[in-house]
Amino acid sequence: MPNKRKKNTLSLETKVQILEKLDQGIQGKRLALEFDVAPSAITYIKSMKSSILSAVSNTYHKANKKSLHIAEYPKMEASLYEWFLNKREKKCTLTGPILKEKATQIFKVEYPDKDESTFSASDGWFSKFIKRHGIRFLKICGEILSSDVASVTPFIHRFRAKVDEMGLKESQIYNVDETGLFYRCLPDKTYFSLFEKTAPGYKIQKERISVLLGVNADGSHKLMPLVIGKAKKPRSFQGFNNPLHYNFSKNAWMTSQIFHDWFHKIFIHEVIRFSQENNLPPKAILLIDNCSAHAPIEKLQSDDGNIIAFFVRPNVTATLQPMDQNPIKLTKLN
Repeated sequence: MPNKRKKNTLSLETKVQILEKLDQGIQGKRLALEFDVAPSAITYIKSMKSSILSAVSNTYHKANKKSLHIAEYPKMEASLYEWFLNKREKKCTLTGPILKEKATQIFKVEYPDKDESTFSASDGWFSKFIKRHGIRFLKICGEILSSDVASVTPFIHRFRAKVDEMGLKESQIYNVDETGLFYRCLPDKTYFSLFEKTAPGYKIQKERISVLLGVNADGSHKLMPLVIGKAKKPRSFQGFNNPLHYNFSKNAWMTSQIFHDWFHKIFIHEVIRFSQENNLPPKAILLIDNCSAHAPIEKLQSDDGNIIAFFVRPNVTATLQPMDQNPIKLTKLN
């Protein structure tokens, strides 16, 4: 007896793959063998090409689903998906919050008679939406940091000895670090459609400012941030009372002169004021990384030597420096 071909129900994703192979000129008989279906099934899929692609473009569910789940607000989702594809054609970077906000805007347009509270662009809805449409999330770029763990313990002993020598409490131990803020830079991840093979991005916008952030060890004294821009007197500051400290350099980077001025004109005064308010002796140690913009270290101390700077070894900075352990990241995210 001849073997009967087993029934093989194809998913929508597989049907799309078959249509793509047919467009490439691959014969139907060959595809029938590859996907283990009858030749008539390939012929049927070919005849239903328009309907299949139309269904996929409106609500595509990846994985192994054989049928489609109907969205509660199909007109809104169809418009959102069309907007999404249009933006991805232009290689725009799209994140979850962007798509959620756009969904809320489209809902108001597509369903003007419904109360705005009827639809919520929640995480649950968003998760189902990207599954229905086969939308994936990719990272565009990234970087990896390393550190010399063996050098950590010797540094800790040396730093602890200095703190004990000065008789300092946690509230008198400070750390500051700079971070670059590329304020016109797009996110490095984006949602993209099933039909895109890669997620290329635009050239990175390099317009930036630098921000110096710092705090003491117990978090009781958050230093006023220092912003470094390119302009001596930015136009945006006209008629604006800037609540932060500001300085400038050619590339909006920290320089040894700017850091020296900040240490003596701002940091020392803030420490003294904080000490007076909290009945502490005006003493402090500032932990900083050993970069050229912070040198020379011997000039970073108060006249009486009670407020000083202390270098972190270059090969342990990523592991030990407190501001690298999330404060800077969380500040920028906020």
